Amino acid sequence: CPAGYYKDAAGPFACSACPVGTYAPYEGATSFAQCLRCPTYATTEAQAATRRDLCACNPTTYQATQPSGEFTCEQCPTGAICSDNFCGLAAGGNCSDGSKIIGEWGADNTTGEFRLLSCPDGYRLVNSTDGTSKGTFFPDAQQCSPCQADAHYILNPNTDLCQKCPPGLICFGGRYVVPRVNGSVWT
Repeated sequence: CPAGYYKDAAGPFACSACPVGTYAPYEGATSFAQCLRCPTYATTEAQAATRRDLCACNPTTYQATQPSGEFTCEQCPTGAICSDNFCGLAAGGNCSDGSKIIGEWGADNTTGEFRLLSCPDGYRLVNSTDGTSKGTFFPDAQQCSPCQADAHYILNPNTDLCQKCPPGLICFGGRYVVPRVNGSVWT
């Protein structure tokens, strides 16, 4: 049988195509077991695939490529899920509605998995099980969480929590604040 097919019995029987979600890179497969499964969260568009690179990650995941060229499909972190539930990391941070995911993301050089590196002013970085940037790292929790514009301020989005706006200030959710009393100084 050609690549992408197998035949588990000798004789005049036709070769069977490896099903969707598998591939067979070599000729002469003699059993279904020689149809190799795509990585978790990946599938092929059609049956009889002949190469691993024909396996594509599903839209709610992204492809994490290791230096060896091997890849896995990783669940999309909370902060990289677009409004259509597709993973913005799979499209360079772009969403199908024209928006972009929030924050600066980078791929780990060893695993290829994405990490949230920083958030813009007005957001706090969340990447742990306790909802902060200081707890146990949890990849799926990664997101830039907005501070409430009229009630909070934040000095360093990558390490601080959103702080309640003091009574003497007007806050806008970020690091910029305005004193309510002209001439007053806040430090």
